Amino acid sequence: MTPRPGEIVDVVDVDLAEDERDRNNDNFIALRKKILEALHLVISRPQMEYEI
Repeated sequence: MTPRPGEIVDVVDVDLAEDERDRNNDNFIALRKKILEALHLVISRPQMEYEI
């Protein structure tokens, strides 16, 4: 929804099978990311140059 006055901007169809609703599933993660981006709730983290 948009800020005041609220208007519906997008409708997200959640068509995940029961086994895809696991929070570690790639389809679930992609859908979650899409929803959070639409709500402007994505926190971008800087990319690490290396891992230990």
